[in-house]
Amino acid sequence: MWSLPDYPLAEEIGNPSLFVGREKEMKRLLHWAEQTKPRNSKSMAMLSRRKKGKTALLQRFFNILYMRNDPRLIPFYYRIPEAKQTKRDFTRMFYRRVLTQYFAFTTRTPQWVGTILTLDELKDLAASDKIVADDIRRMEEMLDRAPTSAWPYAQEVGARISQLKDVRIIQILDEFQYMNKYIVSDHDSQEVELFCHSYMGAAETKFSPQIVAGSHIGWLTEILRHLTVRYERWRLGSLSDAEALEAVYNYASIFQVTVTEKTAPYVAEVCANDPYYIAATITHHADRKDLTTEDGVRDALTYETKTNQGDIADVWGEYLAGAFDLVSQVNSKRIVLYLANRDPEERDREQIRKDLELELTDVELAESLHRLIMADIVAPGSTAFHYRGLGDHIFDMVFRRLHGEEIDRVGPEQIDDDFKNELASLKGKLSVQKRELAEMAQTS
Repeated sequence: MWSLPDYPLAEEIGNPSLFVGREKEMKRLLHWAEQTKPRNSKSMAMLSRRKKGKTALLQRFFNILYMRNDPRLIPFYYRIPEAKQTKRDFTRMFYRRVLTQYFAFTTRTPQWVGTILTLDELKDLAASDKIVADDIRRMEEMLDRAPTSAWPYAQEVGARISQLKDVRIIQILDEFQYMNKYIVSDHDSQEVELFCHSYMGAAETKFSPQIVAGSHIGWLTEILRHLTVRYERWRLGSLSDAEALEAVYNYASIFQVTVTEKTAPYVAEVCANDPYYIAATITHHADRKDLTTEDGVRDALTYETKTNQGDIADVWGEYLAGAFDLVSQVNSKRIVLYLANRDPEERDREQIRKDLELELTDVELAESLHRLIMADIVAPGSTAFHYRGLGDHIFDMVFRRLHGEEIDRVGPEQIDDDFKNELASLKGKLSVQKRELAEMAQTS
């Protein structure tokens, strides 16, 4: 295990030892990277619910490739910011960022990974590299004489250098969907440029394939429809049983919280093997929690779902506030709660309309449901006519706390009791595998 100063890319997870599991996923990524050498790897789209550990996985993948120092596998990582930028500014920044990380790798200067060198600094570095020097010169000319053509040229810099030098610049574009929201026209700050759609051709390069990722599944899925079959889709799920249990013991050790061989697998179970839910249950206000009993675990997780108290509630509350700026009707909130209460069962549009007594046409209801799917708070069912909840009992609880009284007139005390009863029902469902893993972890 490398220590924190050894990582060229500072990982958002913080202490590197907090990264747990994902062995199967990392093996898949590293195999994919090796297969870029004979140009067998197709660009990939990673779909992930927020807080599933997508960014942690991709940043660790970048760091592993950098530390391995394979001269033919050059990693590039960029997380698209939630900040408005003009097309011209984004073009300049993206081009410089690619070349900065290229030289950070080739010159083994890790401190450059987290910065962006100027074009003059990049020209100095490229003084003895005709291929890159010529590319920079052409880019400068394009920015001066044909700025409208500069983005396609900047976008393909990785593919050009990879092809001419017989290397593979692996592009990791995190929160890819923000390209379609925050990049605006040079002449009209209200006109969005839809940069994601410009990857129609760039996605097909086998010299510099991309991994695009996003935590807004519905939004990113809609973008991928415009890009047809150019990206292989990969949905990132929860941790395996063994990894979830390892995460419980790891977080408990780091944050000095006591768990037992009985409660450790229970924490993993009630948190649905979700790395963020596990971390929040153990770490937030750790000094106030007793995780040595199952009642204590239920109290801790109940606390975390309470508005203005728990981390989980704050994260989902912020997200839902943004989602309902776009989907603001009371009917939409009723639909979310209705489907959540019936999960994992599906309901078709006619059932939803009838049960909720909605005075909406089929087209209006279909549009509302589509917006809810795009906001990642309702999931599509087995057909285009069917819908279901997210399959996340913790999200359901946070949503019910926020809107349940408004919709069903159910008070917070009843919601607390219902949630604890639901968590208690999981007590008899703990898998034999988790119990065995807990015993092994305690004896090792």
